[in-house]
Amino acid sequence: MHKIFLAAAAASVAAWAQPASATQTLQGHVSITGTIGRSLNFDDDQSSWLPSCAGETTCTYSDTYPVFTVFNVLVQATSVDGVNFTMSFDDDYCCQGSVSLEGQVYPYITDGTWIVSALRSPNGEFQVDDVQFSSSVTSDNFTGALQLVSLSSASFVAVPEPSTWAMMLLGFVAIGFQVRRMRNSASVAYRVI
Repeated sequence: MHKIFLAAAAASVAAWAQPASATQTLQGHVSITGTIGRSLNFDDDQSSWLPSCAGETTCTYSDTYPVFTVFNVLVQATSVDGVNFTMSFDDDYCCQGSVSLEGQVYPYITDGTWIVSALRSPNGEFQVDDVQFSSSVTSDNFTGALQLVSLSSASFVAVPEPSTWAMMLLGFVAIGFQVRRMRNSASVAYRVI
């Protein structure tokens, strides 16, 4: 009987650890830190509010800044082989920004998308292998874009589905039952001796 319980416990853990062989959709948390590049294109004849652009046909401002905007975001990942997962989500975490130039602050709104690719290993862990970010900038004073120029860290951790939680719970109960049964058996054997 105890062998059956141990087999059930092992199967419940393996059900989550091993990748599926068919199309799969699952949820998980994405964490990303990195550096964003910003390029803003000012129109001509902006000398009244940006003196350095006076007389320029186009005036471009570029810089970079660290981004911690995507942290522990719950997303949906899809895979056709159970190994290669892709997920995309809108940039709802830094949709408003501003740039300070020559003593004035100019607000803008961004509309961007993150695309993350991850590989699942046989033990069920995920390794992010690619992150793409692109965003357009909307402002009364300029047009522009943001993009990910360097990546410090990225991770994806899948959230087990309810059925998986149930199987894992059943496995742990089976293990606990077996351990208790073995303790009782050892106790009885000790008293007989």
